[in-house]
Amino acid sequence: MKRWSSIAFLTLAVGFPRFGTAQSCTPPDVTITYNDPSSDGYVCGGQSFTAEVPDAGPGATYEWETGDTFALITSGQGTRTVTVSVKDRFTSPGNVLSVTVTNACGTNAGNHVIRRITLSDIANVSVAPSPTIVGIGPVGCANSDYTATISPGPDYVPPERTYQWQVNNGTIISGQGTPSIALHSGSGDVTLSVIRQDRCSPLGVYHTHSGSFLAAEPIGQSPRIVGPDSVAPDSTGNNANLSNWQELFLGNGPRVSSFMWSVSNGALPVPSDAYGLPLTFSAGSSGNVTITATLSDYCGHTYAPSLSIPIEQSPAAAIVLYADDRVCGSEESQASVTPVQGATYGWTIAGGAITAGQGTPTIKFVPTGAAQVALDVMVNVTTRSKLIDVSPLPDASIATTAAVVLPRATGTASVADAGAGARYAWLAVNAKIVGPSDQRQVTYVAGDAGTVRLESLVMNASGCGAAGSTTIAVAGTPRRRAAGH
Repeated sequence: MKRWSSIAFLTLAVGFPRFGTAQSCTPPDVTITYNDPSSDGYVCGGQSFTAEVPDAGPGATYEWETGDTFALITSGQGTRTVTVSVKDRFTSPGNVLSVTVTNACGTNAGNHVIRRITLSDIANVSVAPSPTIVGIGPVGCANSDYTATISPGPDYVPPERTYQWQVNNGTIISGQGTPSIALHSGSGDVTLSVIRQDRCSPLGVYHTHSGSFLAAEPIGQSPRIVGPDSVAPDSTGNNANLSNWQELFLGNGPRVSSFMWSVSNGALPVPSDAYGLPLTFSAGSSGNVTITATLSDYCGHTYAPSLSIPIEQSPAAAIVLYADDRVCGSEESQASVTPVQGATYGWTIAGGAITAGQGTPTIKFVPTGAAQVALDVMVNVTTRSKLIDVSPLPDASIATTAAVVLPRATGTASVADAGAGARYAWLAVNAKIVGPSDQRQVTYVAGDAGTVRLESLVMNASGCGAAGSTTIAVAGTPRRRAAGH
């Protein structure tokens, strides 16, 4: 009887687990699911959502974590369902929500990516080919094709994102609704703006991102070479210049991208001088010396004016005083006389001051406030004279309506009247110019924060220019706007 009882007890002790294997548990399922509106893992900034894992059975434990402080577990820690609050702003585009579940059969861990869609962000609109940066801002070409792109773009594109572009003084060719468009520019100030919207827009409409550049027409007046009426045989140190070089290099037209002088029946003293202003050249023994200036601008326009100058056989008759007929007040200018081999040079000036070159064929001078500058030079015993009109520089100082503006508020700025025929140009940084930007008064809309910088360029009818700048503080930080406002 005892022997049978021992065998029976052993059978029960060994066999019971075998019968119980059909009812054994499995490691927990850690698949994380989200409720709407974040079932696909995209969450609007400032929203809360719930996440859960399947029930792991009685006695199971649940430990939830977020990988950063942008998402906080606000309730449910220790249970299979938690509530997560997502901050409005954070630096990373996405994060990971993870959970560790332990039940009677073991521990398992799982995670799921959370991608936060920002309610407001900062981006730039870039243009390619890139406009040339000059004193008045970026300058491109009128009637040309460009690509505008909003950048930097996100590391991911949220579902249902749309891009609504608007171009002022230009035409969208293709790409509306995408991050990049092709456009054809008009003439004048081209402004571009784009609104990015997606499922989170009802909680806070995306800011409008914008950019602008000046689409310039070709150079209005073909450049003309100005030089002496004649030069002496085998003379050196002769000077020539371009009549409207200020417009070529500083005006509102496309800037000069390449420039080179060439001389026939003469020479350049130094080859590198072929790329400077004014030109200093030597002449041949007889006939004519021909000077050519070859220029190209950034929009593909090419100019090649030439000037043929007689080589006089009488040295005294060939002595010519060269200087511009009009100069700008307080700016350094140049005057020269035809060089004569072995000659002495004595310069005198009224209404100005000689700053360099006394005793040589070429001087530099600065007007000192008079309406005219009178120049005289004696070359050995031959005297040459010239009266030069002086144009005052315009006042480009900027006057504003206020030193501080509210975010996205409208302000005005102005410069003094530079007279009939004057030209004005404005550039705004961290602000958008509203309306014309070629008048002496400009209206702007401030950015969201920081400072607004305004720059002015004023050129009077005489071609004398001046630049000015000022900054206006933007008060406070803007609150999110509700959709439709």
